[in-house]
Amino acid sequence: MNNPDNNEHKNEFQDIISPAGKDQSLEEIRDLIVGPEKEQLADLRERLNKLKPDAAEIGDVLPEAVVISSKNDKRFSQAILPTVEEAIRISVARDSKFLADALYPVMGPSIRKAIFEALRQLHQAMNKALEKSFTWQGLKWRIESLRTGKSFTDIVLYHTLIYQVEQVFLIHKETGLVLNHLVAENSESQDADLVSSMLTAIQDFVHDSFKLQDGETLETMQVGELTVWVEHGAHAVLAGAIRGNPPEDLRTVFQEALEHIHLAYGSELISFEGDNSVFESSKDILKKCLLQVVKETHKRKLSLSWIVLVILACIIGYWGFSTVRSNRRWKSLLEKLNNEPGIVVTSAEKHRGKFYVNGIRDPLSAEPATFIQKSLLDSDKIIQSWDYYQALDPELLIARAEKILKPPSTVSLKLENDTLFASGEASHQWITEARLLARNLVSVTRYDDSSLIDTDMEKFNAIRKSIENQIFLFPIGDSRLLPGQEHEFEQFIAEMLKLTDIAESMNKEFLIQIKGHTDSTGPESRNTQLSQQRANTVFGYLISHGIDSRLITTTGVGSNEPVWEDDLYEHRKKNRRVSFKILAK
Repeated sequence: MNNPDNNEHKNEFQDIISPAGKDQSLEEIRDLIVGPEKEQLADLRERLNKLKPDAAEIGDVLPEAVVISSKNDKRFSQAILPTVEEAIRISVARDSKFLADALYPVMGPSIRKAIFEALRQLHQAMNKALEKSFTWQGLKWRIESLRTGKSFTDIVLYHTLIYQVEQVFLIHKETGLVLNHLVAENSESQDADLVSSMLTAIQDFVHDSFKLQDGETLETMQVGELTVWVEHGAHAVLAGAIRGNPPEDLRTVFQEALEHIHLAYGSELISFEGDNSVFESSKDILKKCLLQVVKETHKRKLSLSWIVLVILACIIGYWGFSTVRSNRRWKSLLEKLNNEPGIVVTSAEKHRGKFYVNGIRDPLSAEPATFIQKSLLDSDKIIQSWDYYQALDPELLIARAEKILKPPSTVSLKLENDTLFASGEASHQWITEARLLARNLVSVTRYDDSSLIDTDMEKFNAIRKSIENQIFLFPIGDSRLLPGQEHEFEQFIAEMLKLTDIAESMNKEFLIQIKGHTDSTGPESRNTQLSQQRANTVFGYLISHGIDSRLITTTGVGSNEPVWEDDLYEHRKKNRRVSFKILAK
């Protein structure tokens, strides 16, 4: 008996393994593996067939392509030129005011530069020298200043001013708000917002009342003594309050300033919403509009009599001034001469344009010619006569002592109560000569050199001490020197020669006493004889090396002056010696 379910499964299995089913399964597997790539290839084939580039992709590469093309050649510029010209033509035909507003900041300067080679700005400062002049015009203005209570500068400005721009207002054209406001020196400031509102209201009134066409504006207003000039730009208005009679060239200055502001602040003017702080730096441009021009003041010509009087007055004034100045200098010169140590003015007078001065002066005092030169007086007009004397001023006494004693740089002199003190150090020869010369010093009753160090005596005593500390040793019972003392003996001879030279330069006499010594061994009679022999041995050495025999004495003391009292070997060895003593006179 057949099962229906088994038959159904069997049929499905046969369908799967049938050829038709087999091809369908392979196709599904292929779609799963390469399906995405096939879709991408189909999309790419479609885009290539259309040959229509995407606008966003072209936008990414177009700027760089334009730059590269402009660098390589001018074909791109030539190709786009007709399009740009056509666009400008269409823009002008549609709205000429829009293009005029865009070109406004650069159009004016270009046109004026082509017409004029250069425009000079009129700016002339007030003639300040007028305040110090002696003309009748200046005196009249001074009187007017005193009478009216106004400053002299204001009076001069009133009579000489041609025109002055006292204030300038930069106003936003659309909103009527003040962007910046400058006031000239010595001018009264007005409320900028109030002036702006007034100008806007008047402008609207004129437009409504007189039905002005587009482009026609109010350019001039008269307010009392002030004239208000208004210059209109695309997005801003420049108004100036002017006193006097301004020339038409001043409008050019206003126009240039307004154009400069449009160039510098074009985007800010278009997007202005009430914050005027961004226009603070425009003051440098507006300052160029604060001009002031005055007329030349012409002085009246003086008559010949006035010229002569002025010349005479100048001559008399100069003579009086020179006389007073000369007398002051002469008086100052005399005071300085009298105050100088060693100079005494006994008489001084002025006669026929010359100065005569007589007196006495110490030869060591300052030269009067030095003071005459510093006084700025004509030295040829000063006749001087001086007698010489020795002044008692301390500084001159010291100078005189230094001139007579001629101390070395190591010696200083000081005067106290008629006593001349010398301190420092000097040679024995200078000390000796100074003691003799000091007796001839005027007004010096005593000469004290106790603080003075004798450098030669210092050297003499140092060598003397070195010689007296020197000993030479001998063997037991022998009068010959112990071997090995030759080097010490050569140094000893050199010191003896130095001592001789120093003593000779000092005119000092001295004697060299040579003492011979023995130890305590043996009889004293033998020791006394041996000690004398040892002293004689050293005496012979000194004579042979150039020491004068008349300067030497010898004596033998045996064992009476031992260095050591005990019998130790080393101590007895040092007792067998020769010692020295310098006897100075």
